[in-house]
Amino acid sequence: MSFPFFFVVSMTSHQLLHHNIPPLQETDPHSKALAQMQRFHVQHLPVIAQDQQYMGMLDECTIPYLDQSATVGKLPLLRIFVFDTAHVYEVLKCIQVHQLSAVAVLNHQEEYVGIITLSSVLSYMAVANSVQEIGGIISLEIGEYDYVLSEIARIVEANDAKILSLFAIPRNDNSHLLDVTLKINRTDLDMLITDFERYGYEIRATYQTNEYQDSAVEHYHSLMNYLNI
Repeated sequence: MSFPFFFVVSMTSHQLLHHNIPPLQETDPHSKALAQMQRFHVQHLPVIAQDQQYMGMLDECTIPYLDQSATVGKLPLLRIFVFDTAHVYEVLKCIQVHQLSAVAVLNHQEEYVGIITLSSVLSYMAVANSVQEIGGIISLEIGEYDYVLSEIARIVEANDAKILSLFAIPRNDNSHLLDVTLKINRTDLDMLITDFERYGYEIRATYQTNEYQDSAVEHYHSLMNYLNI
């Protein structure tokens, strides 16, 4: 999975903690681990020792289904975590790089603090990027060296509009182009589109109808429901 870089997101891992998912104890049987994973819809859970020190993340794929005697402390564990002061981008990067459904959070004494799930991160990112807010979408194609956020904001604000969110995704084709997507606080984008074109911007796509807005919200709720099945 890959994630774009979002504009205006300020939250630390401590604020994203999921307080209803307890960690596994090293002496727990793997049957309990499987039951907990099924209950909370994750494929990874943190394991802590009897002295409450963090041991690592248990991956469902490493659980020996046929060996009923194994305890989770004896299984291979991933020594992966984020600190409780980490920015949400760091959390998202950790989840992406290691392909996790959840990640452990430690304080700077490396004591276990809690867990963050992928669904909680995506839910926050959706809210932070105004998925459910009424507005239109403009997708621009901009050269990496031509990307000037202040100019984009000036054009939008000159049309009595505001940027609700913005993200820029580099192309993977070595073209040095960015796909820049703006969420604007209005659905009538005709004058704004004209102004962007007048300043030489390449418009890749626009979405400015209530029908699109309803569809975006529906897809957001579908994703959240899927992650919580």
